[in-house]
Order: sequence, then structure tokens, then C-alpha cells
Amino acid sequence: MGLELMLGVRNKKESHYGVQVGFMNESCYPHHVLQMGLYNRTPAGEEYRGLQTGLFNILNGDAAGVQVGAVNLVDGVVYGLQAGAVNLANFVGGFQAGVLNAASLAGVQLGVANGAFGIGAGVQVGLLNFVDAEFNGVQAGVINVALDAGYNRCFNGVKV
Repeated sequence: MGLELMLGVRNKKESHYGVQVGFMNESCYPHHVLQMGLYNRTPAGEEYRGLQTGLFNILNGDAAGVQVGAVNLVDGVVYGLQAGAVNLANFVGGFQAGVLNAASLAGVQLGVANGAFGIGAGVQVGLLNFVDAEFNGVQAGVINVALDAGYNRCFNGVKV
């Protein structure tokens, strides 16, 4: 078991510790270290540990590490950082920075529009901040909307 470097157009590996650099990179758990390409992904139910950087980064399981790209999607839990134009995750226990950020949140969202769905705990900083659950944290922006468990609406801190 050592580090591997994969250079190519389409890199695919069942188990991989190392670096994948190519147009499309796909790896199954346990993939650690780095994927660099236009399109990086893991198959359904797989985990990822490390850094993904590319135009599209798609993880179909839990992630611990960093995703940097135009579109970052995680169908699972993110512990770490998502930085890009669009950042989407089932749950973020870390940091999302981008134009549009959406996730169940127990962390920080910094962007133009931020949405927390299901769980709202942490910090949202942006022009538009939205939480569809009871929110335990801070919203700083031009428009801040929070719905509590009874779907009472709060608009910029005022219950409406």
C-alpha cells in the first residue's frame, strides 16, 4: 500500500491512495489525498477523504476535507470546506463559501444566498439567508428569514 499518481483522461480506481489528475476522476473508498480534473466523483455510498478540485465535484457519500470548484455536491455529510459558485450538501459540519450554499447546517455559510434545511445551527452571512427550521445561530445579511418548528416566520429578526 503506497501512494499512486494517475494521469489520464478518465481515471477510475476501486481503492486508491494518491493523486488523480485528469479530465474525469472516479474513485471508491478509501480514496485519500487529491483529485484534480474537470469532473471528479465517487460512486453512491462511498466516502472521500482529501481534496477535490475541479469544475464539477460530486460525492455520493460522506466527505472529510475540501472541495474547490464551480459546482460542489455532496449526497452525504461534509466535514470540512466547500468553496465554489454552487455548494450543496445533505449536512455541513464545517464551512461553505460561494454564490449559492444549501445544506442542513451546523457550521458557517458565506455567500450571496444561503439556505439551511432541516437543521439550522451556526452562522449565515450573505445577502439572502434562509432557514426552514428553528435556527440556533446568527444570520447577517440584507434579508434574513427563519421558520421555527411551528412554521412561524421571522423576517430580519422580527416575527411576522
